[in-house]
Amino acid sequence: MKFSTLNHVPTPTLLSTFNNAFSDYLTPTPPMSEELFLWKIQRDGARLDLSAGMFLDDDQLIGFILHAPGVWKDRHIAYNAGTAIIPGHRDKQGGTKMYELILPKLKTAGIKGSLLECITTNHRALHVYNKVGFEIDREVICYKSHIPTGGFRLPQEVSFEELTAPDWDLFQSFWNFHPSWQSSIPAVDRILPTLKLIGILHKDELAGYAILNPKNGFLPQFAISPEFRRQGLGKLLFQKMQTLTERPIALVNVDSQDKDTSEFLKAMDMKQVIQQYEMWNEFSA
Repeated sequence: MKFSTLNHVPTPTLLSTFNNAFSDYLTPTPPMSEELFLWKIQRDGARLDLSAGMFLDDDQLIGFILHAPGVWKDRHIAYNAGTAIIPGHRDKQGGTKMYELILPKLKTAGIKGSLLECITTNHRALHVYNKVGFEIDREVICYKSHIPTGGFRLPQEVSFEELTAPDWDLFQSFWNFHPSWQSSIPAVDRILPTLKLIGILHKDELAGYAILNPKNGFLPQFAISPEFRRQGLGKLLFQKMQTLTERPIALVNVDSQDKDTSEFLKAMDMKQVIQQYEMWNEFSA
């Protein structure tokens, strides 16, 4: 068994290992296309020189940890953009050994900590993450559903507008919670050309917004201004976003403590598909 960074590993090899590793995942996961895999790497900001691989002696890649460096809540961190170990090789302490390889490299790069998400029932992975120093920060929930659009009608004072660029200062004033890494401002900015940004206006005033990838249904952010809530605008906005994609709308890592958003998504009949822990590891000096 050998361990090294992933600089020399081509994308098809990474993708093959990723799909093999997730073939028996806790939730059904169809094989990812190369286009979607590259989009995910770009969104997350992953760097192969700060990522770790696990290889057999014949150089076959059997596992990896992707890392994405960046700033998170004013701290320089590395986000774990994916841990993948193929079946049959998960009892060899590979996850722990990859962390032993990569943590010194992250510290040398000036990174102060690491962030990841783990499914709450993935006890094997939770054991590894706890062993290397991760602690639970918050619980987050993923949702996915097709939004019914029948009878979709706009009141006279409400309209939609496709926005050319996000007004992050204004958008953040609408938020209830800090988005996870995949839905954060830097992540959205990295993939902005692939996204649709729609504003909902009430008498020409921006009352809310949503951001969507029409190809896969990923909706990284949506919010309604507090002064316009409980007026049906959120439902209209979700119906509008559904008309832009044939895929189910998918929301990643909604803060479980945000009761208002949870109640809204329940009213929209959005189905909970995964519950995760967002976990944090503060590196020692």
